Amino acid sequence: GTTYSHDLAGRYREGGTWKTALGNPRIDLVGFGYFHPLMAFVEYPDIRRQLSLHRKKIESKFGYPGSKGLFPPENAFSERMIPALVDEGFQWVLVDSMHLDRANSGFPYSDREKMIPPNQSDIRNDSQFSYVNQSCQQNTENAASVPFSFQPHWVQ
Repeated sequence: GTTYSHDLAGRYREGGTWKTALGNPRIDLVGFGYFHPLMAFVEYPDIRRQLSLHRKKIESKFGYPGSKGLFPPENAFSERMIPALVDEGFQWVLVDSMHLDRANSGFPYSDREKMIPPNQSDIRNDSQFSYVNQSCQQNTENAASVPFSFQPHWVQ
């Protein structure tokens, strides 16, 4: 069976010294809310506190700076988080394809989804013509739009 290293933190510290062929870090421990808050519902000072605590823990535990990216707990994202993210030095956020695709006109929602149907008032994106099956994901049996949900989206 597979077991974890007795010094898992040491392995992450070592990984933090590894570089790509272009000299970039090979590991990037993305930011997260320290106490797993749904930051889309948390006020500005608390978002900053959560991000700061997590970043300090990464730096003290692994010895290198935290990422400029964020994986929000439960992918709960709102544009109202942006001022706190910017003030904490974040430049990008991971959001899963389902959160983007549900805002597409003509999204092929199925009643077998593990989430409620899209709210008509949230449909803001043009219809997407190409979807790929993502049956390996746990939260959906539906498809993801290509290339729309696999490319960066800019917000400010």
